[in-house]
Amino acid sequence: MTITKPILPIEAYTSQHWFDREQETIFSQTWQFAGFVEDLSESGDYLTVQAGVNNILVLLDDKKQMRAFHNICRHRGTQLLRTSGKRKKFIACPYHDWTYNLDGNLVAVPECKTQFPD
Repeated sequence: MTITKPILPIEAYTSQHWFDREQETIFSQTWQFAGFVEDLSESGDYLTVQAGVNNILVLLDDKKQMRAFHNICRHRGTQLLRTSGKRKKFIACPYHDWTYNLDGNLVAVPECKTQFPD
């Protein structure tokens, strides 16, 4: 069988609308390659990857278990980490210094009592 006409319209390759739809319906909804296991060898090693509209943080926790989280602070949505690297025991938001452990749990909120009174 010979294909004589395009399967998809030209807009599928050039349109911002098509791109946005693919990001939402395909790349944000399915498994995406993030990296190699060998890239994360020690506790605290991490990498980040864009999966559709989601920025994902992949790391090794204290027990060397691989974990993946949305790479944003729950306070103001600031990106927590860039590219790849090595962290110690905690991940601190660069905006207001909210701090998470390697299990993804929020462990410190500076000025919590003044910012969030009962």
